[in-house]
Amino acid sequence: MLALLLLVSAFSAARGVPCGPRIDPTTPEDASTFTSQLTGATLTLDWSDEFTSDDMTPIDLCKWVVMQGDGSNYCNPGWGNGESQFYVPDAVFLMEDNLYLEAKRVAPFTPCLATPDQVCTPPCTSMYEYTSGKVYTDADLAFKYGRAEARVLLPFFQGAWAGFWAMPATYPAEGVYGTWPLSGEIDIMEHINFAGFVQSNIHWLDRGGKKSAMSANTFTSETFGTAYHTYAVERSSSGRMLFSVDGIPFASPTWPPVDPTKPISPYDQPFVILLNLAMGGSFPGFPDPRSFDGGSQRMLVDYDAGQA
Repeated sequence: MLALLLLVSAFSAARGVPCGPRIDPTTPEDASTFTSQLTGATLTLDWSDEFTSDDMTPIDLCKWVVMQGDGSNYCNPGWGNGESQFYVPDAVFLMEDNLYLEAKRVAPFTPCLATPDQVCTPPCTSMYEYTSGKVYTDADLAFKYGRAEARVLLPFFQGAWAGFWAMPATYPAEGVYGTWPLSGEIDIMEHINFAGFVQSNIHWLDRGGKKSAMSANTFTSETFGTAYHTYAVERSSSGRMLFSVDGIPFASPTWPPVDPTKPISPYDQPFVILLNLAMGGSFPGFPDPRSFDGGSQRMLVDYDAGQA
């Protein structure tokens, strides 16, 4: 099962919640506090989603936004990476106490997406033969300092690009410091194809302000495709960040400030959590249609949570 937990510092201000409890009632009691591996402080559970369900029920829309399209309606076709999938709501559902993000190969179709929040008029010429799922947390659940954690079972097939990451709380609009990557991106976990490693990265604009830059940190395992693993990031107000897998810290990246007057910018702002299963693109390469001969491919999330 895949779970996402968010832990934030006890000093964070209380926020209103759109509906329902912030903390999933089925979250184990021993998950209510956590000793930070970054600062040693006691973090308190701020929100959680255990994705508890025994059938194909919808995700909690009080906590999550389900994305649709190929990015064209946000002026970002292919989601900026040349990806092959078209995100559809039907690819996001709860089953067997997991969040399922399901990728399918379908009969080629030409979508023409029209949504109330669209920014650009999407093209109606691109053909798609893959659909998949992508969600991000409601801005009310954005976290600034603390810990975000998820337990995930990864898919293994050519063209898979699974992500557990974070973007500015204004997502999908640009952040406080401007368009990507000025306002930052935190890749808590990225995995492609059949790789025996995951990557955890952060993105920024280089000091010359002319091109994007990133840290690239890897953690290896032979069981990413056969067993659940817990991925986490911690952020502190002192400008430190720590990535871990199954409680094992493996990277603490640094970055130059995007605003010289704000030493830890752009990572001094709240971020929302994203979970998605992309297909193809610049990182994994083209999907292999034979991967779908036996049916769909899935990324499973057992829980997601935040602590502060």
